[in-house]
Amino acid sequence: MIKFCVTSLYILCTLNLFGQEPFKVSGKIEADFLQKIQISYLDKTDSIICKDGVFSFEGKLEHPALFTLSATNLVSKAAVSREIFIEKGVVELNTTFSKLRVASLHVEFNNSQTILNNYYDRFFRLVDIYRFTMDSLVKRPNATDEDKRIAKKLAQKIYSFEEVYEKDFIFQNINNYLGAYSFYRYGVNFMEANEIDSVYNLFPEKIKNSFYLRTVKEKMEFSMLLKEGKKFPETFLRDIRNNNVATASMFTSKIILVDLWATWCLPCIKTHQLLKELYKKYNKSGLEIVGISIDDNRESWLKYLEKESLPWKNYIDPEGAKGYINKFFSLGADNGIPFFILVNANGEFYKIDLDSDDIESNIKTALGL
Repeated sequence: MIKFCVTSLYILCTLNLFGQEPFKVSGKIEADFLQKIQISYLDKTDSIICKDGVFSFEGKLEHPALFTLSATNLVSKAAVSREIFIEKGVVELNTTFSKLRVASLHVEFNNSQTILNNYYDRFFRLVDIYRFTMDSLVKRPNATDEDKRIAKKLAQKIYSFEEVYEKDFIFQNINNYLGAYSFYRYGVNFMEANEIDSVYNLFPEKIKNSFYLRTVKEKMEFSMLLKEGKKFPETFLRDIRNNNVATASMFTSKIILVDLWATWCLPCIKTHQLLKELYKKYNKSGLEIVGISIDDNRESWLKYLEKESLPWKNYIDPEGAKGYINKFFSLGADNGIPFFILVNANGEFYKIDLDSDDIESNIKTALGL
């Protein structure tokens, strides 16, 4: 029987000059199984696999930031995590493995963490109300069409209130990194481009230089480029022989379906049978398909191509998920993979972010069929 023991976790952050704040995250999570302990913050991730639960992480903190501490049971794959907004000083967490997320914190400099706790408390209550509404009125076995109509209307009101709450939180914290974090993580997902730009400009220059708002700025720039009629981004990929290939050289057919994918993405793999059928059906009419993988492991990509014999051209970003291609499309479209784009022979976007159900109809339109 697996036992989860109480643990003491000490997170020590000594903050000196801005941009040069060293931190150390260390502790022990006792368990009688092999586990992976990981910490993520800004664009950095570090992890350790251990039997005794003892871990230590050190690095440089660019500015106060949200940390995610997680532990994974490598036997059962069960995982727990906790978000902590670290300013400076000492943070102590005493909890069991199963109660990591809800455990109380002792934070020496806890102003940001207190604000974040209050924010999450109210936000997740709204989420719970939304879920209760949907479960009680829509998912019950005897739900009527009228029940579903009412539930949809209530859910929309709750969602609209969530947006108001999100914006209000950002405006209240416009002069600190919590506001920048909330804007980066949530705000940009429901704001229009002009509103994102307006809110971004409210932040002071020091906060604009944070990782969070630099990413928001990149998103705004990519969003402007990811529009129908704009050019596909120019960069270099690698082919199966590991040769450099410029993206500009890929667009020679009448219409090209670009499939952004990875071998670890199950929904991506499931769509390949559909793409094979479309390729067979429309290739002679002028359709070409270009697969672009964002795999970090080139060998996994090559093995999959050999096994599946995809009949179209396939390339991989040499920088994987951290490369320019994934950054361009994930930031510009706020979407994951699989990601489908139709591009014309001039390398211009014809249709962006297609659902798999809509691919064929758009191909036929583009080909004039």
